[in-house]
Amino acid sequence: MASIEKLTEDEQKAIGGEMSTLYRKLADMRSMSAESAKPQTAMKDWYVLLNLTGSYSLEAFNELCQLYAKDPRIVKNIKPYGEELSVFLHDAIAFHVDNKL
Repeated sequence: MASIEKLTEDEQKAIGGEMSTLYRKLADMRSMSAESAKPQTAMKDWYVLLNLTGSYSLEAFNELCQLYAKDPRIVKNIKPYGEELSVFLHDAIAFHVDNKL
C-alpha cells in the first residue's frame, strides 16, 4: 500500500477527485437506509480508496466513523455535499464495520 506522501501530486489530486465524486454519490443516497446495498457498496469502494493512501484496518475505518459523528471540523467540511451527510456516513460506516463487509 502506498502512503499519501509517496503518491505523486497527480495521484493525490486523482484520489481527491474520486473522494469528491464518492461524497456526491453518497449524498444522493441519503434517503436510503445506510444499511442498504448501494450505500454499502459505496462503503466498500471508499475503504478501497482509503487504502490507496495508506493502510486502513476496519478499526481505523470505524474511528473515521466516529469523527464523522463528533468532529465539528469534519461535519463542516462535508456539509457542502449535503445536509446530514455526516450522519449518514457515520451510520453507513458503522454498519459496514459491524458486519465486516
